This record gives sequence, C-alpha cells and structure tokens, in this order.
Amino acid sequence: VRPVSVGGLIHLGGLQVEGVAPELVEGPQGVREAVRHRPDLVREVYVTDAAAERYRDVLDDADDARIPVIAVDD
Repeated sequence: VRPVSVGGLIHLGGLQVEGVAPELVEGPQGVREAVRHRPDLVREVYVTDAAAERYRDVLDDADDARIPVIAVDD
C-alpha cells in the first residue's frame, strides 16, 4: 500500500527520499545529491506533480538508478 498523501512530510519543493540511513531527505538539492551519489541507500523517491515537472533531472536519475518514484498529493 502506497500513501496518497504524505502531508507535512513533503515540503521544500515537493521531493522526498526515503531510505537514506534511515533518515528522510527532503528538498530538491538533498534528494538530487542522494539519488546521484548514493543511490544504493535510496529506497524510494516521493514527488508531487509540481515537483515532477520542475525537477525532471532528479527523476531521470532515479529512473536510471532503478529507484521507485511515487507520486503523492501536496
């Protein structure tokens, strides 16, 4: 079961990574760095529709690393 909304967990641009040591990484720069430099530690990336449009490069990197990207509501 995947969340439809993660409410207050998503802010700073609508991107969130789950799985990094076991912390959450939030915001476009932190997510970008985790996905590009430590994809082995990233389990999932949560993204809003607005962030998906704005940060396509991050989602492309996640796709290349075979990291699941999950769309959520704001």
